[in-house]
Amino acid sequence: MKIVKADTGTAVAANQKLDQIETAWRACAMGKKLPDFEVLTITGEQLTSRLLFGKVVVINFWFTHCAPCIAEMPGLNQLVNEYDRKGVVFIGFTFESKRTVVEDFFPHHPFGFKVVTEASAMEKLFGVTDYPTTFVVDGQGKVIEAWSGGNAGSEAAGDVYRKAKPAIDAILGSN
Repeated sequence: MKIVKADTGTAVAANQKLDQIETAWRACAMGKKLPDFEVLTITGEQLTSRLLFGKVVVINFWFTHCAPCIAEMPGLNQLVNEYDRKGVVFIGFTFESKRTVVEDFFPHHPFGFKVVTEASAMEKLFGVTDYPTTFVVDGQGKVIEAWSGGNAGSEAAGDVYRKAKPAIDAILGSN
């Protein structure tokens, strides 16, 4: 067995390339209109892009075995609690089954978003290939903030909160 050690220059170059890809993806997502969709949440609530028009919407794509997704959930839940009475809608999409999410995951990891399971079609519609991925959408249905990926450390909850809060506040302040 041969052990190969990557040199620092290679790691730096790889991180720079990843940053470039993230910047390009973000630039592509920013300013785009929310795609047309109609889904049911795990509680049976119907959500459509048309019904969300006029509201601030935070959309998060996640799955139960995604360590960064789980690590940021407390920060996302904090946003839900903070904006509960301010007309902000929080939607979480996962490709997993309702049973997996409700019975196996939520007892250990509560998530205050309106959750839509078996949402692979939504991932394709939004162009999601990395997890977690989050979009903040204004009342006109336009993406004003987007990011993907994250860390699995204790700072993840604070990171997602600090990314989303200014965008939500900017939209609410302009209404």
